[in-house]
Amino acid sequence: MTASLVFIALFLGAATASVAQTHGATDITLSRLSVVPAQAAKGDSVTGSVSVQNNGHTPTSVVVTFFDGGAPVADNSANPADVRGGATVIVQLSFTTVAEAPHCYSAQAPGSAPVGRCESGGHILGGINLPLGGQALAASLGVVSVAIAAALLLAVLRRRQKS
Repeated sequence: MTASLVFIALFLGAATASVAQTHGATDITLSRLSVVPAQAAKGDSVTGSVSVQNNGHTPTSVVVTFFDGGAPVADNSANPADVRGGATVIVQLSFTTVAEAPHCYSAQAPGSAPVGRCESGGHILGGINLPLGGQALAASLGVVSVAIAAALLLAVLRRRQKS
């Protein structure tokens, strides 16, 4: 019984350790990711937009990359967004979808936390916006829940065998 508890403790530690994300210190925050039209077929043209906020005082140029199903599909590297200190700008790009609907889109800028959105009917999130760290946390909590249920089931079965 103690060996299985040690295994579960190690498993839970490994699962929660994989959630940790480190991002370099930055004054840039991405938010309000949207892509239209919704539920586009693979190969359709869509337009993505994301808010880019400069929380610092120094103006900066920001390159944003959009992803569809984890694959990079567009960036503004040819024309980075210039964001004054304390200001917010919207980066808007058109791209061709590479994944089947429903889509999980995300956007990322170097040194800032990515932001993502899964359309309704999509994978784990079903149409909610979360920072990708939040998506990893939600997935890890699911794994931890399954591990706890398995441990409890194992304990009950072992007690039954001893009786």
